[in-house]
Amino acid sequence: MRILNTWLSTILLATISTAQSLPTDAIAERANAHVGKNKNVGIAIGIRSGDVRWTKGFGRVSNPDGDPPDEHTLFEIGSISKVFNGILLADRVLAGELTLDDDVQASLPEGVTVPRGEHRAITLLDLATHRSGLPRMPSNFRPKDGADPYADYDANRLYEELADCRLSTEPGESYEYSNLGAALLGHAIALDAGRPYAELLTERVLEPLGLESTGIGLGNGTKRLAPVHDGLGRPAQHWNFDVFAPAGALRSSVADLLLFVDANLGLRAADSSKVLAFAREVRVETEPPLGLGWHVMRIGELGIWWHNGGTGGSRSFLAVCPDRQVGIVVLSNSERSVDDLAIESLRALLEPARSEPEVTPR
Repeated sequence: MRILNTWLSTILLATISTAQSLPTDAIAERANAHVGKNKNVGIAIGIRSGDVRWTKGFGRVSNPDGDPPDEHTLFEIGSISKVFNGILLADRVLAGELTLDDDVQASLPEGVTVPRGEHRAITLLDLATHRSGLPRMPSNFRPKDGADPYADYDANRLYEELADCRLSTEPGESYEYSNLGAALLGHAIALDAGRPYAELLTERVLEPLGLESTGIGLGNGTKRLAPVHDGLGRPAQHWNFDVFAPAGALRSSVADLLLFVDANLGLRAADSSKVLAFAREVRVETEPPLGLGWHVMRIGELGIWWHNGGTGGSRSFLAVCPDRQVGIVVLSNSERSVDDLAIESLRALLEPARSEPEVTPR
């Protein structure tokens, strides 16, 4: 589960151009250069630009043989799961069931202690925007199986960590990307609702969006689920999750994530449109700007909402630019990053916000 470094802004500042049709040849050339020996095993790309939709697979689902992945191939999407975690929070807030300023302690079982700052408690908004002061990972994260590291980390271990944890900063004070915080947020939301997290996420977020090929543990034992590979192309193990599911457990396809992109761009009717807009609303105007689960990149007046992800054998990237009705999904069943491929492709799709694009400090 990963987050892209701040060099995203530098790369996107290069001159970008568009044509009446998508620059698919250039994107395909870049993608083909990313697959092969000691590279990504398979990559699937989906693009939306206005009324044009394009998908294509590259490489192989299995190494060294097999067909290319397609838009229906299932991949582990890692930390893109955090975007859906933020949307679940948005849904429950708009339903009047929670508020962004709620103390996370209130949703946890009696006897469970959450660390507090000197001046205030950790709120749900702090967790959704990585400003809780919690570390990236728990100090008691010692997996029994390094190939499937999150499978045995349960709620009891989370509670043990919270009891012993010290905050690095006052809640709400500064950004520190935290898988622990994302896990705690989803766990608290589910406990407050009295429902298992996977069930609640499906009912409140995935089903209303029509995402039938997105879920936790989806595709086990089926050919649709792409085998995963390490950075050298060797077989790896799919990851399973317990309490850390909100931080990185989702699996999905390019086709499903393009439906999600379309809903965020306003290109398809969705009952969740208000929820999606609420989740995208920038809550923190520091660097980086943050929505609920989203990171936001600004180039002039152009806003790009994005997240990337990774597991032990997959990498992913998703971005939407509502101002230009552009979105991109890049999924791979290898441990090698697809960030640069996604960013280069995004550059080819977007018009410059101005003749000399600049990052606008917020």
